Amino acid sequence: MKKIIALLFCFLFLMTACTGKDEKPTSTFDESNAFSYVGAGEMTAINILVSSNEFLASEVFVDGHLPVDESGLVENEEGTFAPVASVEISTYEKLKETVYSTYTEETAEKLLNSPAKYAEINGKLYFNMKYDAPSQGKASDEAPEISAEISPDGKYVITVKYGKEETLMSAVETDNGIRLETIY
Repeated sequence: MKKIIALLFCFLFLMTACTGKDEKPTSTFDESNAFSYVGAGEMTAINILVSSNEFLASEVFVDGHLPVDESGLVENEEGTFAPVASVEISTYEKLKETVYSTYTEETAEKLLNSPAKYAEINGKLYFNMKYDAPSQGKASDEAPEISAEISPDGKYVITVKYGKEETLMSAVETDNGIRLETIY
C-alpha cells in the first residue's frame, strides 16, 4: 500500500515538474537568506504536498467529491451514502493515508471528521450524499509556480502561483516529515 502511495506522489510530482518551460529556480542560496533557504529535497517534498493538496481540495473535500455509484445507495442514521467509484482512492484506509501524508494530524482529523463526508461501511468507502454539491472541477490544468522559504518561527511559507493568482500556504516539520497546516 505504501508503494502505491509513493508511486502516486512520484507521478503527481512528475506531472507538476514537467511543464516543458525553462523555469527559474524557486530559491537561491546566498548569505542573505541562509536562515530561510529551502533546499532541493525540501522543495521536492513541498511540490508533492502542493499537488496532493490540489487533488484533495478540488476532487475530494472542498470543490467536489470522489466519483460515486448512486445505484448502490445505503441509508443509516447518519444519512444516505453512495459507494465511491474511484481508482485513486478506493478504501477509507487509503483516504486516511493520503490525508495524513499531506496534512498535519490536527488538519487531517478535521478533514476526515468535521463533517465526516466519507465513511467505511461493510469494508468499503462511501460518500455521504448530504454533502453532494456540483463539482467546481480542477483549479487549473497548468502547473503552478511554487516557491518556499522558512520563516523565523521555523514554518515553511509556500507561495503557489497560477498565472496571476497567488496563494500563500504554510507547512511544518513533523515527526513524519513536512506537512501542510491546512487545506487551501
